[in-house]
Amino acid sequence: MFRAADDTDRLCLRCSPMRKHPISSFPALFTARLGLPDVLPRTTLDGPCTVRGGGVCTLCHAGAVEYDREYEARNHALREFAGGLGLLPVWRPLVESPQGRRYRTISKRKVFRAGGRAMLGLIVKTRQGNISAVPVESCLLEPPGHAEVFRIVRENLEMPYAKPLPGILRHVVVRGEEQKFAVVFTVSQIGHGVMHALNTLSKRLVGAFAPVSSVLVYLDTSDGRYYFGAKDPSQRPHYHRLFGSEWMTQTIGGVNFVHHVFSFSQVNSGTTERLTEILLAELIPKPLDHVFDIYCGYGLFSLVCAPRTRSALGIDQSAFSIESARKNVRRRNAAHVRFRRDVITPDTVLKHLAPCTTHDVVILDPPRNGPAAGVIESIAFRKPARVAHLFCAIEHVPKSIETWKRQGYDPVSVTPFDMFPGTNDVELLAVFRSSACPS
Repeated sequence: MFRAADDTDRLCLRCSPMRKHPISSFPALFTARLGLPDVLPRTTLDGPCTVRGGGVCTLCHAGAVEYDREYEARNHALREFAGGLGLLPVWRPLVESPQGRRYRTISKRKVFRAGGRAMLGLIVKTRQGNISAVPVESCLLEPPGHAEVFRIVRENLEMPYAKPLPGILRHVVVRGEEQKFAVVFTVSQIGHGVMHALNTLSKRLVGAFAPVSSVLVYLDTSDGRYYFGAKDPSQRPHYHRLFGSEWMTQTIGGVNFVHHVFSFSQVNSGTTERLTEILLAELIPKPLDHVFDIYCGYGLFSLVCAPRTRSALGIDQSAFSIESARKNVRRRNAAHVRFRRDVITPDTVLKHLAPCTTHDVVILDPPRNGPAAGVIESIAFRKPARVAHLFCAIEHVPKSIETWKRQGYDPVSVTPFDMFPGTNDVELLAVFRSSACPS
């Protein structure tokens, strides 16, 4: 569903007409296009999205809208959003999710008790700012195998051997696609009784469901609000491996990339594959280019660009991500690609990124809350010829694009990706070219 840019698409925004429409939030535009009520009706049904005890989960709209209708509403809402920003000359159509539903490669449930029984639920924030959980085991956005893991765990938590776990076991996390799953139990403390119970739970889970290939225990000493805690990514957490390997694979473009269970990976592998294809097509790395990959994760984009470029350097704060990236370098025999671990700040960007030439390109793929303040300005100060900036939170797009333009970078393409169907979130790839560099 991706179309090539035509002459209109290549217009420089600095020469395009002033925008005529006010900027509206994308979620508001999208919700209006879907035409759904603010509160979806709760009716009892069998199958995915069923809440234990009766009713239907209404945390997202996946159960109420077919994917094709959702895609069209999202695509139209995105064009309205782009129009408000004056971006239509460089805007691309929404790239669909190949799987539609059932795309998630990571799922998590909060463990809680209700009516004296163990429950696993999706986390929701109340209007008062508190955290609660909706007891949903099977979700339309997740592979059916994830639901089977949650079901087996919940049933085992009612067994006598699991008595040490209530109040200690906080979350159950499942990573992987249909044939191979890693399961992580997050706990608030680790002791002999807890570990004995978790070992028994691990054995029963592996024995009951063959796709479970590894089981780990992760110590979370935070307030338990987040499934891996409010951890410092520069520090290695305390964890135990109960079964299997700590390493997983994600197949992109027919190539297997490895990453640690605690390293970041994209939640939708099908859409990620389209993202890498279009990133190459829009960024156009060349044989003399050097690629600087900021927030590189397990090295996906650096290594995808590597066969076409002179060299690449990836930077990430996570020890697990850098360890994964270096393992991928060895697997692919890409000696001209290097990875370094560092906190990403304006100063460290300047330290690792030398003054650029017309053969230098930057890929910026920050976490959801965006890059640290001043990082964009530091990148622009080094004057790379082209920059690819990925956004997983669309609300950061207006401010960031204005920042790039003030630094002398014009957007030449903005491509949205349906990375998170069923939600109000969208992944975007914006490619910028320095106004000081030739086309």
